[in-house]
Amino acid sequence: MSTLEIVITIVVALAGVVAGIIYGFLPWRVEQMDKQQQTWQKSLGTLVLCVFVLLLVARYDLASWLILLGTLLGIAIAKIPAIHTWGTTRWFVFHPAEQKARELKKHEREMRKQTHSRP
Repeated sequence: MSTLEIVITIVVALAGVVAGIIYGFLPWRVEQMDKQQQTWQKSLGTLVLCVFVLLLVARYDLASWLILLGTLLGIAIAKIPAIHTWGTTRWFVFHPAEQKARELKKHEREMRKQTHSRP
């Protein structure tokens, strides 16, 4: 195994873990996703699949399987309850669609109160 293959394998495995964590923070059910989250889910899945196939064609067998395993590991990490709660509360983009709508309405009401209460 050459140095290039080792570097590609490590980078691809880490990219798979990051993709899996992002995927794991998204709501699990499609009904709970907004349009942006649905687009992210489709794009991320397609990207991981394309990289997997490209690595297989390029005969980087270990790297090709590690991107899939890294993705699964990332999803498993993101679904740990404490980490999942932290990630979905920290980043607004991962909130379920209903929760996003409630928070946006609440924010709009607060902004209206602030603008009306000014002298």
